[in-house]
Amino acid sequence: METVLHALKAMGKANSVELAARLDISREEVLNELWELKKMALLIKRVTPGFWLSKVKPG
Repeated sequence: METVLHALKAMGKANSVELAARLDISREEVLNELWELKKMALLIKRVTPGFWLSKVKPG
């Protein structure tokens, strides 16, 4: 099963709605995983809607 981390690696950047649709899980579940990634300093929240990984280059 693909995780939020794997989806972000594949997508480069995405918002919580896009991630939830790709992973077929609720937006709330995605937000919980995103929060955990942010606490581990693996995630950057953009000023505009969306997220991307801080330590992994897209692609």
